[in-house]
Amino acid sequence: MLPAAYAQDVHAGRLYLAANNRELRIYDLNGEPQKTIRCEPVTQAVGLVAIGDGRIAVLDNKDDYVRFLDPSGATLATVPIPGAGGSSLQNLHGIVVGGELVVSENGRKAVFAIDLENYSARILKDLSGEVGGAWLSGITYLDGAFYVANNKGELYRFREDGPAELFAAGFPKALTGLLAGNGALYATSLHADEVYRIALDDGSYTVLAKGLDRPRTIDGMP
Repeated sequence: MLPAAYAQDVHAGRLYLAANNRELRIYDLNGEPQKTIRCEPVTQAVGLVAIGDGRIAVLDNKDDYVRFLDPSGATLATVPIPGAGGSSLQNLHGIVVGGELVVSENGRKAVFAIDLENYSARILKDLSGEVGGAWLSGITYLDGAFYVANNKGELYRFREDGPAELFAAGFPKALTGLLAGNGALYATSLHADEVYRIALDDGSYTVLAKGLDRPRTIDGMP
């Protein structure tokens, strides 16, 4: 049985889990253990991103940093979240786009990006005016556009050089995980126990699966 984990990622046929505050475990997609990585303790890991070159980014929402680890678990860099909202315990979901790790959110309704070469950080898009009191959650990227969900059951779309727009709404509960693939978007709802397929042309959605046990994130393999 796999251990309980708040943070996880799927990459290149491997499942990455933050099993506790100082240990990451890697499994194949049949649930067979592949590797255990021990690292410097993390205060509260709520997100995990396998970069693709062996590095792993651990997202901490209590001390507001992103820690980059090498394949052995050694710390390469600890990057403070830009403009972080203190002890707000924000959602943190990350994806790799080009040469950056892009994460929502910083605790103040903003998406931020970290350069994967020099680990410099910047605010990519401030969405505080659009989402109001809602927290951002899942984030994905497709055809030059970012899609960001929130806990009001809304989905926003933006390009880096343009304004954010409401792309889809009316979901019965908060959206959490978000994924782009096969000509559509896919979203999980933690409190509705459902997975949705969202059309790219008009933002309409259908229920793809229901009766799940609090699905927090969603990943897929090509």
